[in-house]
Amino acid sequence: MVCDNAEVYGNAMVYDNAKVYEDARIYGNAKVYHNAAVYGNARVYDNAKVYDYAKGNARVYDNAKVYDYAKVCDNAKVYGNAWVFGNARVYCNAMVYDNAVVCDNAEVYGNAVVDDNAQVYDNANVYEDAEVFGNAEIRGDAVITSKSDYIVFKNWWSSGRYFTWTRSNDMWKVGCFYGTGKELIKKAYKDSELSGREYERVVRYVESIIITKHEIFEKLKKDKEMKYNGIIPLIYKRIVCTLWKGHNYIPVSPEDLSGKRLFECKYCKKQRVW
Repeated sequence: MVCDNAEVYGNAMVYDNAKVYEDARIYGNAKVYHNAAVYGNARVYDNAKVYDYAKGNARVYDNAKVYDYAKVCDNAKVYGNAWVFGNARVYCNAMVYDNAVVCDNAEVYGNAVVDDNAQVYDNANVYEDAEVFGNAEIRGDAVITSKSDYIVFKNWWSSGRYFTWTRSNDMWKVGCFYGTGKELIKKAYKDSELSGREYERVVRYVESIIITKHEIFEKLKKDKEMKYNGIIPLIYKRIVCTLWKGHNYIPVSPEDLSGKRLFECKYCKKQRVW
């Protein structure tokens, strides 16, 4: 259904139970179908598709634009001044809004949100309950599933621009630069001593907080060993102390004038004097 001041032209198509209304425009080879809705001042064009499966209700509205070969489907929403283009896909319950941009081969899905001035592009994936916001730039093959998967910093010492580090691939996006921390430091020192020193400080900070998969595995392994070699035997020995009086006494005080000392069971903490 097309109504209000909405227009559909070129080879564009609107069918099934889809709705295009208010001042929306659908053109080029774009398609809007199933139960999808496009409205407000939204634009869907080129080879873009807005649709849903089964009980979905995809929405594109406000001043949002979806174009090229981009797809918005399921219960996804694109609104505000957001742009989705290239071969990008926004689906499931994902939302892209404000001035956010999702493009190239990037995908945003699950319950993920991309908002503010954030950008997700190249082959990056944002999903689960992640939110990418502020001035974050997620690119390359980065994978974001939570807020801890990236950090946005601000260059306070010169340009004032924001730059982003992504955990999954340990890469840095700084202006036109995209590369490793080592490459960033090298480039920054070529620009100036101040720039090099400050970028190096930031990179070293991130290196100090990174927990690698190997370190996580080792920590879990250690925790497991503590659980089975420490806590469980300790509980067992305390039961032995209580039921069978199998105490393991150790001295906890020096001898008194009579030559006696205070002993305490290391498991159940029962004390006696010998």
